[in-house]
Amino acid sequence: EKLSLCECKSRQQTRECLAQALPSHMAAQQPGAIWLMYATILSRGVENVRRDMDETDGSLLGSHNYCTQDLVNLMLTGRACSNVHDGDKHLDTLVLKGVQSPSALGLLSLFEHYGSCEVGTYLKDPSFPIWVIYAESHFTVAFSSSAAILKPRRQQPFSLCYYDQLARMDEHYTLNIGIDDLGSGTGSNPGITCVERRSRSRLAPTSGHRGGTSPRAL
Repeated sequence: EKLSLCECKSRQQTRECLAQALPSHMAAQQPGAIWLMYATILSRGVENVRRDMDETDGSLLGSHNYCTQDLVNLMLTGRACSNVHDGDKHLDTLVLKGVQSPSALGLLSLFEHYGSCEVGTYLKDPSFPIWVIYAESHFTVAFSSSAAILKPRRQQPFSLCYYDQLARMDEHYTLNIGIDDLGSGTGSNPGITCVERRSRSRLAPTSGHRGGTSPRAL
């Protein structure tokens, strides 16, 4: 296996390099996702990636060659922290490293609905209305073309586009979420964003969806 490295000194050089590489990365039968992973690791630096993780001898791939949370966070935030909460948590001599600042892209987890983890606001409230969704077996994505749904006190229905790459979706799915479907969660704090409430009570179509089957969503 051979990698061609391109060292960029500015944002403009980075854009030009990406634009040149994009066609081959997106071509059929090409390992574009693996190339993207390599680029992300090398851009962060191998030693920095090791320091980001809870354990410096940790791995970015887990059992069955599934990516670890460290790798997901590296792809989303640029740092390979091992956890999804905001900031670091200190337990005696143990430090659980979390997300250090608001992320451009978001993450929601089905396991928070189960009570197994807590996703911090840095991932729940991203800069752009795009959320990677972590279910039991694989990742999906929900997104919106309108940043208005990110407003913290929004109390109006909104729509999200939903995509599951393993569901062989032939049509465009839209999740239409109304106020009655937001759920009470653990309280009625109006400052909680709609998206954060959805992470508690599952993303689901309430006023209809398009497609042949119900979308698999949180």
